[in-house]
Amino acid sequence: MDITYRIITDLTETKQYWHALSPNESIYDLWDFRFAFYKYHNFPLASVVSFYNEEPVAFLGIEYNPTIEKYESFGTYFMETNRVFTKPGFEWLVPEVYRRIPCPMSVEGISLQDGMPAMPVQDYTYNLPLQAYDGSFDTYWHTCFSTKTRNTLKRKFRDIEEGKTIQIEPGTPADIDTLFALNIKNFEKKFEAGGEKTSTFLYPHRMDTYRDLLTIPDVVPYFQKFIIDGETKAVSLILLYRHWYIFLNTGANAYEIPNLGTYVYYKSIEHAFSLYPMVTTYDAGMGAYHWKERFHLNAIPQYIYERPC
Repeated sequence: MDITYRIITDLTETKQYWHALSPNESIYDLWDFRFAFYKYHNFPLASVVSFYNEEPVAFLGIEYNPTIEKYESFGTYFMETNRVFTKPGFEWLVPEVYRRIPCPMSVEGISLQDGMPAMPVQDYTYNLPLQAYDGSFDTYWHTCFSTKTRNTLKRKFRDIEEGKTIQIEPGTPADIDTLFALNIKNFEKKFEAGGEKTSTFLYPHRMDTYRDLLTIPDVVPYFQKFIIDGETKAVSLILLYRHWYIFLNTGANAYEIPNLGTYVYYKSIEHAFSLYPMVTTYDAGMGAYHWKERFHLNAIPQYIYERPC
């Protein structure tokens, strides 16, 4: 069988092969989603493409990140569920595609795929299959949480709600600026209290990227806004794609309202169930961040493939 390989450095060609082979199953398979994270850095490309009789049959998007001096997944470290796209019948090419990535390389957030080389677990991505609870939030609530835990959470939420006027309503694209401001402020307060991380919205062009995500074809952005006593205290950005409810990011005034973050997560899951069966999977992305395991989301391994020269 005449199989050849090429390293693609041209953006137009990369886009062409991406569209030819991507299954578009998850949002991370979408060119426009990836490109939103790529465009402001414009790193050199080095995607691996396999050809059978000059026809593309396998593809892995790769870029060179000069900051870390390594090759990585197209779209920077933010990407997850990375995998080789293959034409049916050519799955056996997966291990060789990985071997063809230029070095030094560090490809993160890789999903398990038949035939891929042995590699260690890097982290986990978290989701909740709503159909496992017959699309019922009440079933999920009573199945996953003990009576003691439910009562503890109810008490925390009661402390937030009592004596206040709370409105939870759809927002508009203009609310993204409030999300940014609340997220940055919350991380600043955490840092003052001894935390180490800062908001990713302070990274170069991250706000521009998120604004671009609001206009991706076939993806519906949804803002969940929490107005407490007339003031917006939290805003979450959800992306709806196919059957996915993607809880992408949030900003909450948790520094003044204890447990508001937990309340926001709870309400986002409740909202996802309200959209069933249009939505069947709640996707909270990679990293536990102290709440995803507490809400009994499924932890799915994400792998890392590294190789020095």
